[in-house]
Amino acid sequence: YFIKGFLLGEQYYSEIPENKIIIADKEKISVDSLYYELKNLPSEARKKIENVAKYNSEIDKKLYKNRLLDELLSYEKYGIGIINANPTSNYSMTGAEFRIINFSKKTIKYITFNFYGKNAVKDKVQYRKGVYAVSRKGIGPVEQYTISSWDFDDVWLTDIVEYLTLTSVSIIYMDGTSKIIKITDNMWIDEDKINLANDLIK
Repeated sequence: YFIKGFLLGEQYYSEIPENKIIIADKEKISVDSLYYELKNLPSEARKKIENVAKYNSEIDKKLYKNRLLDELLSYEKYGIGIINANPTSNYSMTGAEFRIINFSKKTIKYITFNFYGKNAVKDKVQYRKGVYAVSRKGIGPVEQYTISSWDFDDVWLTDIVEYLTLTSVSIIYMDGTSKIIKITDNMWIDEDKINLANDLIK
């Protein structure tokens, strides 16, 4: 048997075993019983069930899209959203990669990432003798709602860096203004949510 259903406005089929029990209105119904019950309904009634399911799915899609967009737009108060900030292996050295989305109305010209690395036991790794803080400058432009990424090779001349902590970013915009943004846990954003929002908008 297959159940036909709707998710976010799209129609899907899901296979179910014959001995499966479905709970509907707090009653346990076997798949076999449900199949024959629906099969004996007039075609108009079956079509009405399908139309109601599709309509409810469209409503769910609108509500979900609005919630998702509201969540994404809440990052505007920060100016950027951080998608990735990770160390990268490079033979006996370690690099760093960053991926952000610009939520500011201004276009980013330059962005400097300020960070430090940690080893496997979470101790800071020296960038050079007596210095742990590292900075790397990325070049734009990055327009509003655009995702950009930067890779920097050979940041640490060692391969023991396992973790990267991004502390702040310094941004220079195309209009000449600048801003220093301290990174907090609230500024991290899941790229899957951005992709899903784009799909829902399309």
